[in-house]
Amino acid sequence: MAITQKSFIFRSAPSKSDLKRERILHAALKIAVNHGLGAVTLTDVAKAAKLSKSHVAYYFPKQREM
Repeated sequence: MAITQKSFIFRSAPSKSDLKRERILHAALKIAVNHGLGAVTLTDVAKAAKLSKSHVAYYFPKQREM
């Protein structure tokens, strides 16, 4: 199979927003695995992600979305 220009997909680096969202999800998952899903709170996730509670609430207005 010949490699053509169309076969390459150029992707840009993740945005700061994407990185923050990923950080929040990683923190929430870590808490859920260690303490159970019911233990995941906005405050704990913010602390684990080293972000403010308002940042977490901005990216995930509903805890279910996290």
